[in-house]
Amino acid sequence: MQDASQWSSSFWGHKFYSARKSFVLQLNEIQLSFKEKNSQSFKNIETLISVINQDVDELRLAEALQNISSDFAQSGKDDEKLKLFARLVGTFLKRARLFNNFQKKRDSIKLDEQQKKEFDRRLFANEGVFYCLEYYLAVYRKLSELGELKAKEKFFGAKEIDLDFGNLPGLREDFAKDEVLEKFILLILDDTVRERLLISYFACRNVATVEKIDIVGFEKIFKKFIYYLLLSFQDNGVDKLSSKFFKPYGDEPAVKDLISIFESYE
Repeated sequence: MQDASQWSSSFWGHKFYSARKSFVLQLNEIQLSFKEKNSQSFKNIETLISVINQDVDELRLAEALQNISSDFAQSGKDDEKLKLFARLVGTFLKRARLFNNFQKKRDSIKLDEQQKKEFDRRLFANEGVFYCLEYYLAVYRKLSELGELKAKEKFFGAKEIDLDFGNLPGLREDFAKDEVLEKFILLILDDTVRERLLISYFACRNVATVEKIDIVGFEKIFKKFIYYLLLSFQDNGVDKLSSKFFKPYGDEPAVKDLISIFESYE
């Protein structure tokens, strides 16, 4: 449940398939304890078993788990594990709904393969550069130049930051609101590129949004995320940055030169 609440199914799907027989056996045992076979709770377990036995559908799985979580809540049991389960299911359902909405948006774009490639190239060159890459590069440069840990933590946690271009959302705020996810990554049509960036994004987000941040560890993961971003931008035809707003690495730096800077992320 922890993985499903924090990552897309491309990260945890293989675990789900290898463990689902065990899940179904446990759910069958729970069903056997029911006296009322026509109760809604019994039907909810049946639905969950059916969903588990099929290919991963995040939204259907999250909704089925939400129904089970509600049944637990109505049972009146005050159990910390059930409360944690409810929180994780709620987070999973929220993300699954978001992903489903964007899947519908992508499916509504009727283009042939060449047109899809052109769509993605424009997306990377415009929204990708302005909302994502140049902002992250500017934030990383500022964060890496701050010497003291307290200064880094203050900068990271600030609601707004000044990058010499007015006030912008702080880094924790950006990840918590999934700005880049919704304005760029989830719009990418190429499944392989999008899924690769999703895993890298959530690796960074899952560290950025915890209550107590390990700023040194985060800085390394953030640099790694930017490295993979740069590779994807290069693969999608972005050879240099616009430098219209941010210039942390000079005027219109070449992406290949930035890759050489960020490839040593350990």
